[in-house]
Amino acid sequence: MGSAQGMQARLRQIHPAHPVVAAGCYSLPWGAEVTIGRDPTCQLVLPLAQGGVSRVHAYLRPDLPAGGWQICDLDSTNGTYVNDRRVQGCWPLQEGDRIRLGHHGPQFVFEERSELAEAMASGATGAVALQYVAASPPPADLTFTQLFPILSTAGDLEHKAYLIPAILTITVVVLLFVAVGNVPLFNTVLASYMAIAAYYVVYQLCGKAKPLWVSLAAMLLMLGVLSSPVLDGFMAVFRGPFMTTPPSLGERSPLVLVLEMFWGTGMMEELLKALPMLCFWGIGWSVRSPLRYQIGVWEPLDGILLGAAAAVGFTLFESLGHYVPAIVQSTRLSQGTDLAEISGLQVLIARTLGSIAGHIAYSGYFGYFLGLSVLRPRHSPRILATGILTAATLHTLWNLSGMLSPVALAVVGGVSYAFLAAAILKARTLSPTRTHNFATRLK
Repeated sequence: MGSAQGMQARLRQIHPAHPVVAAGCYSLPWGAEVTIGRDPTCQLVLPLAQGGVSRVHAYLRPDLPAGGWQICDLDSTNGTYVNDRRVQGCWPLQEGDRIRLGHHGPQFVFEERSELAEAMASGATGAVALQYVAASPPPADLTFTQLFPILSTAGDLEHKAYLIPAILTITVVVLLFVAVGNVPLFNTVLASYMAIAAYYVVYQLCGKAKPLWVSLAAMLLMLGVLSSPVLDGFMAVFRGPFMTTPPSLGERSPLVLVLEMFWGTGMMEELLKALPMLCFWGIGWSVRSPLRYQIGVWEPLDGILLGAAAAVGFTLFESLGHYVPAIVQSTRLSQGTDLAEISGLQVLIARTLGSIAGHIAYSGYFGYFLGLSVLRPRHSPRILATGILTAATLHTLWNLSGMLSPVALAVVGGVSYAFLAAAILKARTLSPTRTHNFATRLK
């Protein structure tokens, strides 16, 4: 039974390694809404060391109709749990309920404070500041796992310590040492690492655990498409109308230039990058569960992740197969071989690192609309048209801004990333698997 109206309650924070030892007690004044988080404006402020706690994580408030208390999650990154059950919205609290902030964050026990009823009856209500009572520290005994922490925390390393990204980074470093002197191999390893790192950022922001092999397959499929006659067909359709345009930029009218950029680059490349998404969308419908939900496009988050993965493949193909060789060749003719290789490496780094505000942003944004069309099939023509036109327009603005100034290029890149981030935020709220996703807020 919850606390009776007019009574206080308290949260007793428990030590994770010693559940019977309290790490502190926080009184909850009746009639006050108590916010919990790392932000100094919260009523219950937890230190930065408390892993998994968002700036404003959750709040507790009196549940007036029921005469008790309830806890409400505030779209926290790692979730709020009551008795190991993730809270969506608000949840009524009962005596002895165990509250956990995040997957492995601080834990509290909800307790009634019936001994304070008389004080509350005397008028001590309202937004009273929380009272904190320090408790006994955990036992000071030195344990074997304290001397060798990996024996007790090995199970959490993969999820909390970025173990896999760290191992991948170490592997790439070793490969880079091996590839010293072999410029093509060095560039390929470095570009692949940076492009995948950009994708990993998007993956973490999306917060949906789509299998890694699906993303890698989308990247490889994109490379296969670009190495096939499909690319020639797209070139004929989208760039054929402009083949007769004089090659000199100064001889083109502004209108023709914009049309060429929009149709011959923006539309063509965004539709090319959509092919892996459409392929996995079709496969998802043709295979059985649970594989179909791992592969297919069933919601906007699926589309964003597959679109971003396809963009990684496109970026690698375009950078390693076109831009880097072109700058190396032109620099070698004018300034020599040594400077040519350096110039190629500079272009490679700039293009792959910038892909999160370039190809990944455009394709991920269009992927949002592809997934949205699955959720809203009645409106799919309008959804898909809006998505491809917006993605192609952002792509066109990037190409045009490159002709104006670096400042314009930076502005367009920032806007493109903002569009992608906004799509991720909206996709999270629409996700049918929201309760199982590992993130619900941009960090």
